[in-house]
Amino acid sequence: MAGSGPLYNTGFVFHPDGRLDPKPVRKVHPIPDEAGFTAAAPAQRLPVFETEHGRLGVLVCADSWHPDTYAALAEQNVQIMAVPAFLQPSNVWETPWQGYTTGWPDDANPKDQTRLSEREAWITYALGGRMRSFGASHGVTAFLRGNLWDLGSDGANILVTKERTWVDGQRSGAFISVLPLTVSDHSQAASRQ
Repeated sequence: MAGSGPLYNTGFVFHPDGRLDPKPVRKVHPIPDEAGFTAAAPAQRLPVFETEHGRLGVLVCADSWHPDTYAALAEQNVQIMAVPAFLQPSNVWETPWQGYTTGWPDDANPKDQTRLSEREAWITYALGGRMRSFGASHGVTAFLRGNLWDLGSDGANILVTKERTWVDGQRSGAFISVLPLTVSDHSQAASRQ
């Protein structure tokens, strides 16, 4: 239902039975292209979702590049992370990274701008490089693919565990990646609380 108030870039979580969780995930760091018409949400209001494999935190796209969003989820003992992302235009994945568009965090090296590829930057400064230091054991960045609003798209899924980070699905068209979550992983994560 339409209402009044700010407009947010928002994601939602669906439960295994198809039920939509009522807690929206609102983007904390809008990129310049969306900042003119969407509001920034406070990181402290990021929700956490209980799953059979642990507590799930979701970061919308560029939020996965910023330590404040991970810190907010770490305070809630998140064990699993998901990042729905949209990278455009087409064929940008292996081109030189143009740097942060949402402000450089203190721990990001400005010299990496154009030195890293877009793929390398997503692995270094987003989920692949940040998740472990905030306590989560598993995570995935999944890129929207297709030609949405004639913008094009690019990217491949980035999967992260405590032991390793890897890229999966680096090809055209739709693909499914599997990130194994085991009972022992959940037990170890729960024991940290």
